Amino acid sequence: MISKISAFTLTALAIFSCPAMSEPTSVPTNIVSVRPYVGSDLVFFTADSNVICDTNVFKIDTKKSMGQTTVATLLTAVAAKLKVKIEVANATGCTGWGTEIQSITVFSE
Repeated sequence: MISKISAFTLTALAIFSCPAMSEPTSVPTNIVSVRPYVGSDLVFFTADSNVICDTNVFKIDTKKSMGQTTVATLLTAVAAKLKVKIEVANATGCTGWGTEIQSITVFSE
C-alpha cells in the first residue's frame, strides 16, 4: 500500500512540478489601427511593427469570453497613445497574419 501511495505521490510531483508552457508575448508596442468588421465577430488591429508571430496584424474574437472587454481595453490604449503587450492565444498559437490573441497588457508611459 505504501509503495502505491509513494508512486502516486512521485507521479503527481513530476506532473505538477514541470514548468508551465507559456504562450508567445510581444514586447511593448504601439497600436496604429483598429478595424472592426460589420456583420462579423472579429476585430483586427495593427501594431507598429512585426512584434511577434512574424506579423503586425492580430485579431480579437468578440464572441469569446471577455472578447468585447479586450476590444474596449485596446481602444482605450489607442486613444491614450499607450503601449501594449500582445499575448497570443494558447489554443491557436502563432498563425501569421491575423493571429488570434488571448490578452493585451496596457502600459502607462
